[in-house]
Amino acid sequence: MALTAAAPAAALPGDEAGAHFDYLYLQANEGGSSGGHAAIRIGDWTYHFQHDRGLLRMRREGWDRFEHAYRTLQNRGIARTRVAVGRETGERLRRGFQRRYLVQERQLAVLADLERDAELLFALASEVRGRAAAPGFELPGAGFFGEGAGTQGWRSADLLRRVASHHGGGFLEARRRALERSLSALDAEPPPASALEVDGTRYAGRVESLWRRYAELWSGLLALDLLERPRLLAAAALVPDGGEPERALDAAELERLDAWAETLAEGAARLVASARPDWGGALLLTLARLAALERSLASGRLVLLDPLPADAERLPLTPRRRAVLPLLLADAQLELERARGEALGAAGWSESGWNALELAAARRHELGRASAGAGEIRVHGGWSLPEARARVAQLPLPALGPELLARRAEETRTLARRYRAALRGPYGYHLITRNCVSELFRTIEAALADGLATPPSGDASAAIRAESRRRLGGYVAPVAGLNFVPFVSSHRVRASYDVLDEEWLPSYRRSRMREMARGESALWVALRESNAFSASLYTPGDEDGFFVFFTDGPLWWRPVLGAANLAGALAFAGVGAARLPLDRGASLGAALRGALFSLPELVFVNLRKGSNDYVPPGDAHLAERSS
Repeated sequence: MALTAAAPAAALPGDEAGAHFDYLYLQANEGGSSGGHAAIRIGDWTYHFQHDRGLLRMRREGWDRFEHAYRTLQNRGIARTRVAVGRETGERLRRGFQRRYLVQERQLAVLADLERDAELLFALASEVRGRAAAPGFELPGAGFFGEGAGTQGWRSADLLRRVASHHGGGFLEARRRALERSLSALDAEPPPASALEVDGTRYAGRVESLWRRYAELWSGLLALDLLERPRLLAAAALVPDGGEPERALDAAELERLDAWAETLAEGAARLVASARPDWGGALLLTLARLAALERSLASGRLVLLDPLPADAERLPLTPRRRAVLPLLLADAQLELERARGEALGAAGWSESGWNALELAAARRHELGRASAGAGEIRVHGGWSLPEARARVAQLPLPALGPELLARRAEETRTLARRYRAALRGPYGYHLITRNCVSELFRTIEAALADGLATPPSGDASAAIRAESRRRLGGYVAPVAGLNFVPFVSSHRVRASYDVLDEEWLPSYRRSRMREMARGESALWVALRESNAFSASLYTPGDEDGFFVFFTDGPLWWRPVLGAANLAGALAFAGVGAARLPLDRGASLGAALRGALFSLPELVFVNLRKGSNDYVPPGDAHLAERSS
């Protein structure tokens, strides 16, 4: 539900981070993690692979975030194996993983652009035909301002004078005509197939996205229209009450906001003539922030744009999540205080600091709504700028007829499907031959092979194996010998590579139990925390199957506890069947999942560790220091 602050990542021993890397095996847990997981940490970045709509996608995360997500929230212990490499080898591996990540991200962005190109073309074709139900086009920035005419303050009204002063009296009209000419000249023909090369290691062509260029041009037209015919900010584009309805701005803060409004006004006047392709969207955001600053000055309270994206996850507020709302709200309030102090205390305008304040205010507002009884809240784990997407029904049309537009739309959609199919070649998921483990070793192989001369025998794989032995001390095949199984791969790394040291990072639950045993009877802690009913460190989650006992203790107890879990789940299935009309099968589903995940425990395999929606920052810090 939320990520708490984690302890700083431990300093890497040795002269340079590039002189070693960490191979990470993550214990299995119930659900999608039932087979365990693996990752590689190089410097500050942790790389791992996840299944995403049929494709195996590389993820890159900071170590603090990765450790907190898996070790604290998912209660998964991590076996860390540190492998010694030379500095040149470490740099080669860093470049190899970075290259694969960036190439795949670019290819997936091309796929998304093709799909949005097809959507735009179908919308254009519908509009040309005059269909009443034409879908329109969703444009970022179009929702910042409402329909009511008016200005926010003197700077908004003075923008035209500023533009004329910087660029001349007829500049806006000249730029408008140039944008309209570019829009009418847009070529809706899909890119040639030769421009879309997929081989898993490089991206050869550059595809010009129709929808992106279309959005850029129309954003510019909309921004110019706003300069000449200002409108008031739309309420839907704002964080209500700036996240803190009772907090007024003091005199020093008002003085800073006044200076920053002047900075934004000057920036907006200069941005009108920018050569950057996305200047229209940037100008819309600048105008919206300027309007928010001027409303803040007029009201004496912060007015902030809503930075949460349109596709932010909407999280239902279940009883377990409602139970931690007071803690989350207190945490969000502290984060908002910190972000506000940093943003309003800065010597000059800082877009990153202001965006952090917008995000903190939005999170505080969403949790405040939840505490007031809302059924769900929006959550977003990363950074995002305010975008205020809105569908625009009337589309500026290129000089193409409806039949041609429809044909180009169908061609583009077909090309997008073919491109997705092509991506399945290097990135398609397979339980054994291409999974989260095999791709780590394939990426290592590709990094070591970069610049490696093909041997006279022509056996490139033999050369890579030899290079791996020379640089890493040994070779681990991506699939052979059950290496695709996460815990097997960890053993193989320790047996094959030059290992500096090993460390076991216990899960949040296990490390907290050990800490509790220092102040209480160890036997009492073990008994109390052994089951889901009396445990103080666990509250049953909505996605967790029904179980009685945790089975992450001694190996020999697992079949006994697993049998008890299976019997308990089957008995609860009867309760679930009786509750079926009341909870729409939630209890029955939990019982069946519980029975399923109890079966591996009968043969000594532990999956049941529980999960957490929220962990107080102090507790998370304590757990992550333990080893």
